[in-house]
Amino acid sequence: MSKEQPQESEQGIEIDKAELTNSPIGQSGENLAIGDHNTFVKYILNLAGLAQPEKVAGRDEAETFLLGEVKTEVRSRLKHSLHREVAITLDKEMQLDRVRTWGVSVKIGMRVIEQIENGTSILNVFQREEVAGRLLILGKPGAGKTTTYLELANDLLEIAESDVKQPIPILFNLSSWKDDDQSIADWVVAEAKSKYGVAIEVAQNLLKRKRLLPMLDSLDELEPHRQEPCVLAINQWMQSEHRPRYLVICSRSEEYDSYSANFQLNAAIYLQPLSDEQLAEYFQVISQPDLWQKLQQDADLLEILRTPLFLSITLLARQKISITEWEQLATTNERKTYLLSAYVRQMLARDIENQYYKAKPMPTSAQTRHWLSWLAQQLQQESKDEFLIEGLQSSNLENRTQQKIYNWIVGVLVGLLFGLIFGLLFGLLFGLILGLILGLLFGLTQKRIEPVETFEFSLAPAKIREFFQSLIKGLISGLIVGLTVKISGQSWGLVLGLFLGLVGLIGGLIDGLKADFVSRKHPNQGIFASLQNSIWITLFTIPISSFGMFFILQVSGKQASILSNLIVGIDLAIFMGFHWSGVEALKHFILRCLLYRNGSIPWNYAQFLNYSTERMLLQRVGGRYRFIHRLLQEHFAAQITDK
Repeated sequence: MSKEQPQESEQGIEIDKAELTNSPIGQSGENLAIGDHNTFVKYILNLAGLAQPEKVAGRDEAETFLLGEVKTEVRSRLKHSLHREVAITLDKEMQLDRVRTWGVSVKIGMRVIEQIENGTSILNVFQREEVAGRLLILGKPGAGKTTTYLELANDLLEIAESDVKQPIPILFNLSSWKDDDQSIADWVVAEAKSKYGVAIEVAQNLLKRKRLLPMLDSLDELEPHRQEPCVLAINQWMQSEHRPRYLVICSRSEEYDSYSANFQLNAAIYLQPLSDEQLAEYFQVISQPDLWQKLQQDADLLEILRTPLFLSITLLARQKISITEWEQLATTNERKTYLLSAYVRQMLARDIENQYYKAKPMPTSAQTRHWLSWLAQQLQQESKDEFLIEGLQSSNLENRTQQKIYNWIVGVLVGLLFGLIFGLLFGLLFGLILGLILGLLFGLTQKRIEPVETFEFSLAPAKIREFFQSLIKGLISGLIVGLTVKISGQSWGLVLGLFLGLVGLIGGLIDGLKADFVSRKHPNQGIFASLQNSIWITLFTIPISSFGMFFILQVSGKQASILSNLIVGIDLAIFMGFHWSGVEALKHFILRCLLYRNGSIPWNYAQFLNYSTERMLLQRVGGRYRFIHRLLQEHFAAQITDK
């Protein structure tokens, strides 16, 4: 039993800081300059209403923010990991033949193994001279790979906090690499933006200056035919000019061994199954020697318990496990499924203080299983392991017929709302007709739900270029329609053209500024923000649209009172606020209603997901949810339940 295991506290996980202080990532690494102050990061955080993290001395605000985000994720996932129930330092083997090493000749088919001394921490392995921070972590399902990976991330975060010259570890799942033509460097930058809210330009700069330490998990979650191309893409990245100084990759050993290509890293470690000595010591520590004696009588069960995940599950669910029933099962997979089912039953039956269904009846066991089964199946189909409520899309509906129904409902409701708005401009009847036509076109052609979560102003060249492209595109599209009407002989063509040009200009302004959240702290955050932003867009647009209409009427030689201009300006502002932000919340609400009607999700989804977290079936980090282990996700995905 190792004494180096992190100890749980109210704040999360504590580790030996003295060891970290004396063990920097690289003793002979190059000195890296700290980046310039990023002026717009503070602007974005303040605009989003997020508190600034306490600044780490010697790091700019972008690095300080990223360090805090990764720390929150790592500590939360470690605190709620099932492996924390089994505080054993796993034995490790160094296997050089599983990576393509430089200056080492390895014969094909020959396993080159070095047994690492028992009790050696993953950080010490990472720091070894021959490893030099480029490490592959392998193991069987449930062997503790992700926990080992998180423990290493936790250690590296402590080092990055104490030594500003060291890079910041960032955690990504390779399952999100969707485009074979996308380089891994570009994917890392995009993921830094999507997951941690780091602006594209900032992430590119950090990566170029080697200020990031990528840690990549879940290679085996990619579609089987894309896994080896991913290995090749990573190898290509490691040969490029902007390759990172350090890289950690985590994968299941069985899938990795099926590839013809190996990672171009310095070393691979294989997490070994628990030995009899480790198991005996563990059961002695938890004062269960009688249970250990009983388990020794069943060699098959004992073999499964050598995996830390199933050892944890067995200890937590032992009240729901019948050894007699278990022994009657024929295959290892059936016996593992039985243990996972027992764990689910035990977690749902636990007598705990319920935080999320105090005033209402809790979901039944059958409902919980069905809703989690649906969620697991969606994640499996999309090759994901994290879920955001605001990430729900019409593709989550059961079939194309339901997707068409969704599109028609969106089109009709949007059309009616557009019609009421246009009715103030062109008359109620004409406005409703025009609104329904536009609404149905919108409903039948719209694709993804994209909440307008926040706005970002940046002086970066790429962002300025995108901003002006949106403005020009909106203005030109509006003027083309108006001039077409003018050419057709209609006297109001110039007014309409300038009016639509104004609409396009404002729309381009909104498109050029909208951005994703810097940090997702709460479930449904994006949807609520989109509703709030529809109000802000409306208020922002009123003076612009009112002045614009006054200018348009003056240019066209028509007269209108100040009150009329104001009414038209308010009407146009309401349209802009709804069309560019509020409609996304409406689409999400309609989708949630259809999914609820199908029985796929409960009415209050966040409440249920939080309840499942409380029951140790899911983990939550901010507004994101994941199953407490990949094997549990696969278990639920394989279930067929009644609605």
